[in-house]
Amino acid sequence: MNIEVTNELAKKSIVVIPMFNGLPAAHGVEISKVFDNLDISRLCEGNNKGLNYYGCFDKNDSYIVVANMPDNKEVTYEDIRKTYADIIRQKFPEYYDNISIILPKIDGLTEDGIISAVVEGIRLGSYTYDKYKSSKNESIGHVFIYIGNCVCKDKASSLLKRSNIICDAVNLARDLVNEPANKLTPEIFASRILDEMLGSSVQVEILDKTELENRKINGVLAVGKGSIRPPKLAILKYFSSNSSPTIALIGKGLTNDMGGVNIKTGRNLSGTRNDMGGAAAVLGAIRILSQLEIKANVIGIMPMVENICDGGSYKPGEIIEYANGITVEVQNTDAEGRLVLADCIIMARDMNADMIIDIATLTGSCSRALGSKIAGVLGTDSLVQDIIQAGLECGEMFWKMPLYNEYRKALDSDIADIANIGDSEPGVITAALLNLHIRCIEIP
Repeated sequence: MNIEVTNELAKKSIVVIPMFNGLPAAHGVEISKVFDNLDISRLCEGNNKGLNYYGCFDKNDSYIVVANMPDNKEVTYEDIRKTYADIIRQKFPEYYDNISIILPKIDGLTEDGIISAVVEGIRLGSYTYDKYKSSKNESIGHVFIYIGNCVCKDKASSLLKRSNIICDAVNLARDLVNEPANKLTPEIFASRILDEMLGSSVQVEILDKTELENRKINGVLAVGKGSIRPPKLAILKYFSSNSSPTIALIGKGLTNDMGGVNIKTGRNLSGTRNDMGGAAAVLGAIRILSQLEIKANVIGIMPMVENICDGGSYKPGEIIEYANGITVEVQNTDAEGRLVLADCIIMARDMNADMIIDIATLTGSCSRALGSKIAGVLGTDSLVQDIIQAGLECGEMFWKMPLYNEYRKALDSDIADIANIGDSEPGVITAALLNLHIRCIEIP
C-alpha cells in the first residue's frame, strides 16, 4: 500500500468524509463546495449507523464513505486510529483502486496528531499475514490524504514519513510473532535481527552457545537443553546522547515454548510459537529509535531459545546457578520465561543500565486477570506511571499490578536461594518478585 499527501482530490476514488455529532468535520474543506452534487442531509441521516456508504456521484465518479467519529464524547487520537482502521478493512467495489481521505477536524486535537493517527490507523488496520497462503488478501493499492490548502504539504509529508517508520516497525514485530516455529528458530531470528539492523547506527552482538557458556548465561542454556537448535542471545546498542540515561529493553524470545518436561497439552498448540513477542517488540522499538534518530541511549537484550521436551531437557529438581551466584530451584519447566529473563536482568545491571524495562509474554495469570487488551506493569512507581502515560498517548492500555512482598515466601526453596514458581493465583506477581530477587533488589 502506498500513502501520499495531496492538495487535490483524486478522480475515480473512494472518498472518506469525516462526520462528528451529525455534521461533516473536515479539516479546512467545505464539503458542499468540493462536492457539488453531494446531498449533505443524506450523510447526516446515516451518521448513527457507523460506516455509511453514500454511493456514487457524478462529478469525479467517486464513492462516498462516511467516517463517523464517536459522538457525544471527547474524541481521542486512538478513536481516530480505530475509525480509519475500520474503514481500510472494508470491502469496497472493485471498480476503485484508491481511497482519498479528507482529514478530520476535532476540537482539542492537533493537526499533527490527527495526520499521524489517520496514517497509523490505515497502516496498522490494513495489516494481514498471508505470507504462506496460496491466495493473498487484496487491498486498496493507493491512499491519498487530502489536506486541501490548509496544511503545509511538506510538513504533512514529514509526519507521514514518521508514521510510516513507526508502522513498519510495528508490522515487523507482528510478522515475527506470526512466523511459524520452523521459520523462526533462534538461529533464523538472530539472522533477522542482523538483517534489520544492517546499515543502521545500532551495534549488534549475537552470542552463540559457546559464548553463553563462557559468560555463564545459565538460565538460557538450561531452558534450551532440550532442543536440537541451540539458543542465541542478541545485544543491541543504540547510543546517541551524551546526557540521557541508559535504558535497557529486555524482550523474551521463546521461539517455541512447549513447556519442556512439564509439557503443554491442548488440541491446538500452534500459539506456542508466539512466546517471543517481547523480543519482537524490542527489535521494533530500537529500529524506530535508529530510523527517527531519537536522542537516547538504549540497550536491547533478546534471548532466543526453544523450550522443548527431550531426553536432554532440564528437569524439575535441578538447580540453576546464575552469573551473580544466586541459585534457583527449577520446580516447573514451563515457568521458563523468568529463568531466561533473569540472565538478561543481571547482564543489564552489569552494563550499568539506569532503567530496565522487561517486555514478556510471561504468564497466563496476567491475561486471566486483565484480558488480552490490557498489559500488566510491575516495578518502580515513577517508571510504571511513565509507561502507563505513554500507553495512553499511543493507544496501549497498561495496568499497574502490585509488587506485594508477602508473596515472596511462596518462592522459598529447601535447596536453593529461591524457586522458580510459587502460588499459581498471583503468578504474575511472584514471577516479578523472582526476577527482582535475582537482581538483588528488595521490595519495601
